[in-house]
Amino acid sequence: MSYDFEIRPKWILTQWKAFVVNRNHLGDGNAKGYARLLFAALKELPKEDVLILSEKYYETEQGANFSYMHNGYRTYIPITDKVLADRRGISVLEYRKIRSKSEAKLQAIINRLRKEFIEIDADELEEYILGVGTIYLKDYKIISGNRADPDSYIFTQDRSKAKRFKQDSTQGRQLKMYLRLKKMEPRDEYIKFIDIWFD
Repeated sequence: MSYDFEIRPKWILTQWKAFVVNRNHLGDGNAKGYARLLFAALKELPKEDVLILSEKYYETEQGANFSYMHNGYRTYIPITDKVLADRRGISVLEYRKIRSKSEAKLQAIINRLRKEFIEIDADELEEYILGVGTIYLKDYKIISGNRADPDSYIFTQDRSKAKRFKQDSTQGRQLKMYLRLKKMEPRDEYIKFIDIWFD
């Protein structure tokens, strides 16, 4: 599972009900990882905030993005702020402030958990690459004394060209520690290099 991109609460919350309804069809892919992240974050969120978010995102009946593979919806359309404000007897603006505070709390928890999950998942990888941000270690040379030549490090922006290490690699562990790189999941990726112009 990859958590490379920032996860917005509104995006993941529209999948909340689908995660529950389709729980037997999540498999081991991204849906299972996002469900794991959402439910871990909801456990840490204060109960009153969970209730505010559930009335908008979970209690809805209007499905969207039907999946024939799962015979169910992948997302659900949230109940409108107007309907929920009317239920509470407050203005739409007041309701939005309440909802936005709950979403902001959830965002903070998701951001923290996402980083923790990336590290936990990386430690379990049988094969990994090393990098920081979108720069990945491509190659290096070993010189006398069985040490890496500090002038030989080559990096790439193409994740598929990064050097792969096995889970028990001593070299991988040492490079990670000394170069302060992060373990990442190896996968094919088609990233176009960014043109950089200098004045």
